[in-house]
Amino acid sequence: MDIAIAVEQIYPDAEFGKADTYQALTKSWCDVRPIPTEWELSLAWDTVLFAREEQAARDVVLASQILFMRDKVAMSELTIEGQLSILIDVVNSLLPDEPK
Repeated sequence: MDIAIAVEQIYPDAEFGKADTYQALTKSWCDVRPIPTEWELSLAWDTVLFAREEQAARDVVLASQILFMRDKVAMSELTIEGQLSILIDVVNSLLPDEPK
């Protein structure tokens, strides 16, 4: 687990020093908010890993859609609606996510 990334998942802009263990984190904690528990850090790290895997899957889908779009024979077999659907999916995946 990357402790710094896990902490930032819980508290963006948290104030703490370099820490490669939970004990080091507790010694370097300067933030006014309570220090996350090891369990909270573990859950946050799982969230980070899930988000990375989800992004990797989206990247694979995007790459395959782009390859498909470059295949003139495959694209010619689709209706105009099908071609537009793939194009819209690709464009939407390239746009930044909307703020939550």
